[in-house]
Amino acid sequence: MLIFLIQIADRIAYQRLDAAQRSGFTTALAIRVAEILDDNQSDLLGKQQAGSYQERFIALFNELGSDYAEFKYTDAGPDFAFLRYLGNRVMATMAQKDRPWVIDQIMEIEAPEAIATVQESMRNLFDVPRAQPAAH
Repeated sequence: MLIFLIQIADRIAYQRLDAAQRSGFTTALAIRVAEILDDNQSDLLGKQQAGSYQERFIALFNELGSDYAEFKYTDAGPDFAFLRYLGNRVMATMAQKDRPWVIDQIMEIEAPEAIATVQESMRNLFDVPRAQPAAH
């Protein structure tokens, strides 16, 4: 889900930033999310024996990047395939008894709510008025 949400933020950044700014933004976002994930997972589950949660997250983020690149994102949000891919990824982690309903839950409820939060956050980030220099 975190990788999906970073992809959504990246698509919004694509609409607002040039290529270099977008790359820097998305890289910084992915690294920061990975750091927070690593801290939280380490606190809850203990340190990894091989590698870190952060390294594993960044590796998965990079691995899935080419898959997510195939999907469309417009002002209306992600296309059906974008959402379906997330649903399938989540379904693969669920217990067998929960698999029949999880894709619908992700596509119709969980993802739209999370996307709305990211869209609002990105709108607030990009639409913040710049401070005017104080008149002397």
